[in-house]
Amino acid sequence: MTNQTSSENADRAEKVISKLTDPLAVRPWMLAPETDDYVRDGFAPRGVDLRDFCLIWKDGRCHFFYHDMRLKQNSRTFGQGIMVSHAATDNFVDWEVYGGLFLPDQGHWDGRAIWAPNIVEHDGAYYLFYTGLSDKLAQSIGIAVSTDLMHFERYHGNPVLVPGFFDWCLWSRETLSSCRDPHIFVKDKTFYLYYTALCKTGEVCVAAAESENLFDWRDCGPVIRFLPECIDSSPLCLESPFVHEHRGRYVLSYSHDRAVWLNYSDDHLSFDHSDSFRVWEGHLAMEKVMELDSNPDVWLVCAFNQVAREKPSRLYFGVLDLSAGAPQVERVPSREDMAQLFEQHRAGEVN
Repeated sequence: MTNQTSSENADRAEKVISKLTDPLAVRPWMLAPETDDYVRDGFAPRGVDLRDFCLIWKDGRCHFFYHDMRLKQNSRTFGQGIMVSHAATDNFVDWEVYGGLFLPDQGHWDGRAIWAPNIVEHDGAYYLFYTGLSDKLAQSIGIAVSTDLMHFERYHGNPVLVPGFFDWCLWSRETLSSCRDPHIFVKDKTFYLYYTALCKTGEVCVAAAESENLFDWRDCGPVIRFLPECIDSSPLCLESPFVHEHRGRYVLSYSHDRAVWLNYSDDHLSFDHSDSFRVWEGHLAMEKVMELDSNPDVWLVCAFNQVAREKPSRLYFGVLDLSAGAPQVERVPSREDMAQLFEQHRAGEVN
């Protein structure tokens, strides 16, 4: 009896030690960085699997909000992969990590997980759109509001976009349903919300809705849709759209089949998948950071790469030249190269 008790105590002691010395149980910004070059090796706080993200400039700093999924965890399991976190940088070489913003609201539409933030400034406030996952695995989109980028409060009328009543969309509160990865684009004082969804025809798509106030949305339907040729593609759906204006046309970026794709159109609500360019292999969720050297054709962009489940995804930077016939992203290889890009960019602004 004594030996059994001693054995049980020893086992319990081992579990206590394991739990209290597990780096993933510690807030990541309290841990030493894993690299001396976040450009070469990618940026992610230690122990964090960095996924969908967005960025916004404020007072000369670039603030990133990202899906903070701890290494080797599954975002559809309750209590895992649930946090939206925040970091900022002046130069993409040195980072300050602020940590988590807010968690799921148990028992509600976003009670199981939250991810895929996108942020827009309007009338002195910051509106952070995000995907909420319910206990039934149904996805919807809601808003959290801030005046300082540090403290956010959920909008009392969430969720603001639930596509269950759209006649083209396959969505149900009772099962895994797609309505995620919001991106806000502003045109002629109208806000357009782009997101990924699934059509009743089985086509994967990026869809859009429009609003004058960021809270009340009208359906615009799918803006790009197709039936995938290979059902083993990863991701099979379309992911992480963004839309920007470029020289009088519109550029749509989305992720599909282990790559970032780019598409041009004269209509911001209609894109043809057959005209898409595969621009960044092995990366997902590309975002525009800024134009380089005041050249509207050359963008500094960033995306995360999803290597394998046992390795964390990290944020990488690249240069995209839109003047090329078939544009491709060239990854920035090191912190020295990033510093040189910034020097050239500042010189171009002065001249």
